[in-house]
Amino acid sequence: MLTSLHSARNQPDFNGLPTGRLTADAWERMDPEQENGPTTIFGGYLIRRDYELSAICCDQVTPHRVIPAAVNRINFFHPVCHGDTLHFSTRVVYTNASFICVEATIERFSRNKGGRSLANSCLYRLKKKTFPKDPNI
Repeated sequence: MLTSLHSARNQPDFNGLPTGRLTADAWERMDPEQENGPTTIFGGYLIRRDYELSAICCDQVTPHRVIPAAVNRINFFHPVCHGDTLHFSTRVVYTNASFICVEATIERFSRNKGGRSLANSCLYRLKKKTFPKDPNI
C-alpha cells in the first residue's frame, strides 16, 4: 500500500497534498485567567485550544466542518504555569473516508525556569460533518 501511495505522489498529474504540509501551529502566553489554583493552568483550557487548532488543521483536508468522533489519547506530561509560553502544533496523520486523525502537541517554554518541555500530547479522531440540503432553498 505504501509503495502505491509513494508512486502515485511521484506522478506528474498528482494533485494531492503531501502530509508534511498538513500542519498548523500557534503560540500563546498563559495568563492568570486560565489558572487552576495558585500556579498551574487548567488542563481543560489547554485541551480546548488543542482541539480548536486540530479543527483548523482539518480545514486543509476537507471543506466541511469537523466534529469530534473520538479522543484516542490525552497525555499530560508537565504542568503548565502562569507566564509560560506555549507552542501548539497539530498535524494530520491519517484520513479514511469521513474520518481524519490529528496528532496535537503542546510544547511549554518556561520563563521562570528557563527550560522547555513537552507539556501535552493528544490524538483526536474527527469526523467530517455534512449537512443535508434544505429543500426550501
